[in-house]
Amino acid sequence: RKGKTTVEFFGSAERVRRAGELVARDAEADLSIIRVTTNHVFSVAPIASKSFAPEPGQPASSVGCDNGKDPTARHMRITAVNRYLGAPTIECSGEPVKGRSGGGLFNDSGELIGVCSAREPSEHRGIYGGLVAVHTLLDRQGLASIYQRKTPDGSRVVTAGLNQKRDGTLTLPSP
Repeated sequence: RKGKTTVEFFGSAERVRRAGELVARDAEADLSIIRVTTNHVFSVAPIASKSFAPEPGQPASSVGCDNGKDPTARHMRITAVNRYLGAPTIECSGEPVKGRSGGGLFNDSGELIGVCSAREPSEHRGIYGGLVAVHTLLDRQGLASIYQRKTPDGSRVVTAGLNQKRDGTLTLPSP
């Protein structure tokens, strides 16, 4: 809580860095929610709903910054779900390198299903905080609508809980 957090946004011509504020965390699952204040609007990935069940053999992709470089995607397969004692996890083929921690794990629909947490070097696997842990942390903050809310056509609305100002900027609600 005493450390400084900086969030770096990629994908636009200008790399944007903003101070982040810890809103909530789950130390056992190695997950956090970070609040960032900005006037920039960024595209986001939807979070998979509770109906998505990760299973061994399913394809997955992780996005992260190998050794502090620009983000890259790695394609892999889920090898195990909740293999370890403690918080929910998803294990995948391919061992993440330093710098990928905190990067997202996505299903083949582009939905977030986990967050990179650790590596298992003896089997060359990546360990990700699982979707159930992500949902639980969001639920504790009253943010379940981020992954539950759907529009009439069934597509996900990922701006749930955001307030749009007249000048077009978006602000997050208080936790």
